[in-house]
Amino acid sequence: MSNFEGMNNVQVAIIPQGTVINGNIEIAGKLEMYGTINGDINSNYGWMIWSKENGSQYNNCIWHLTNDPVTRNAVMIYTRPSMHVDATSNHKHDFCCTHYVHCFLNKHEDGYILKYIVYQRSQDAVFGYNNDVLWHMHVRDRMLNDLSERLGINVKKGIINYNCGSLHVYERHFKFLD
Repeated sequence: MSNFEGMNNVQVAIIPQGTVINGNIEIAGKLEMYGTINGDINSNYGWMIWSKENGSQYNNCIWHLTNDPVTRNAVMIYTRPSMHVDATSNHKHDFCCTHYVHCFLNKHEDGYILKYIVYQRSQDAVFGYNNDVLWHMHVRDRMLNDLSERLGINVKKGIINYNCGSLHVYERHFKFLD
């Protein structure tokens, strides 16, 4: 599958743990739009938050919220210092768009509400936005379940807040706006 014309973002976005969710996805895991020659994908959001190699960002976030529900230190960091080199190695054009996600709990009646705030450098309004929303809904909902279980109380779903430095439409995607 190399041509995504006519497919909507729900058809393109596949969200198993550790799978890429940002941009056009091929079943083989290669992203033609990024020009990679060996299948490497730099913006692998699943790897960025669940892998030990990238600091177990999701687990650290859960740990902070479980051990101190009023903390403001629960952050999942997506962009790593090596991104400047990683983004262009192997002929890639893949600088991670999400910098970090900040999560915190606010007391509410008999439990908490999970606040989930996304900070992004850049976002493609045609493909990136919908895929990123699906990804962050998936992570937030998983976090709700994990926190409810670990805290032994009901954690309610808060909204996802987005902060984006550049929300844009590429000229090659103008045809999708009609």
